[in-house]
Amino acid sequence: MDPKPLLNGAHKVDWLRCDMKERLLRFGENRSLVGILAEPTQNKLLPSSPIAIMLNAGIVHRVGPFRLHVELARALAEAGIRSLRVDLSGLGDNPTRSSKRTPEEVAIEDGLSAMDALEQQTGVGRFSVIGLCSGAYHAQRFACTDSRVVGAVLLDGVAFSTPQHCQRLAKKRWSVRFWRNAVKRRMFGLMPIDSANSAGAKLAETQFFGSDLTREESSRQINHLVSKGVRMLFVYTGGNPDFSSTLQFQEMIGLAANDSLQVEYYPNAEHTFPLVESRRKLIQRIVDFSLAPLLVHPTIYLDR
Repeated sequence: MDPKPLLNGAHKVDWLRCDMKERLLRFGENRSLVGILAEPTQNKLLPSSPIAIMLNAGIVHRVGPFRLHVELARALAEAGIRSLRVDLSGLGDNPTRSSKRTPEEVAIEDGLSAMDALEQQTGVGRFSVIGLCSGAYHAQRFACTDSRVVGAVLLDGVAFSTPQHCQRLAKKRWSVRFWRNAVKRRMFGLMPIDSANSAGAKLAETQFFGSDLTREESSRQINHLVSKGVRMLFVYTGGNPDFSSTLQFQEMIGLAANDSLQVEYYPNAEHTFPLVESRRKLIQRIVDFSLAPLLVHPTIYLDR
């Protein structure tokens, strides 16, 4: 039975020093792939919660850009939710597969192997997938392949230009704020970033948004996930040149946001969330989204 939820008041935690356990999980063919399983302490664990699986963002190691995945795993553990930070084949500590399959097919197979290993070790057969950029594209495809996926968090995922987006962009380019932010982005490599290393700074400058997913295919996949009852949270940032408003999601896909299909736009956030404030806002949002279907109501306020 899950711990009794706190129905009144806020539950503030020191999310950088939360009580949790981390251990290595081997999975895949010949147990050649590895990930880090973060588990809450027994008194905080919500056994019925889906396990969150975090996919690589581009070619970044499983820690995530600017340690996003590490910080998110800690916050989820403090909220009672298990998570797995994985490296797909050929990324981080995992070897490249000698296969004729496409990278997308290999990523899906890796994800299925991770779910099998998690289910075998924990007895939990429900999962949510979390991905940024290319990780979001993989997560979207992955969620369509297995009924055990009941939730998805897609960060700067599929985005397609619309006439309304072009109008908003043209209007924005007349604003002082647009050019001020453009100058800041141009000078990004010269600006101090909270404890981020130079490799992370270069990543923020060079990350790309391309995907071979077409609008028609994306619409079909997302409609399929909605029909399956998969809860989805799409988060877009001001660092994504192809997205400009929460309204754009309906313009692209033809679906209006609702409790099960949530869309947010953070215009002041960069694509890889290099700033502490942006990361904490995002992490808080993901934790709240993950807790909502469990009827667990405490808000975890990340230290400001």
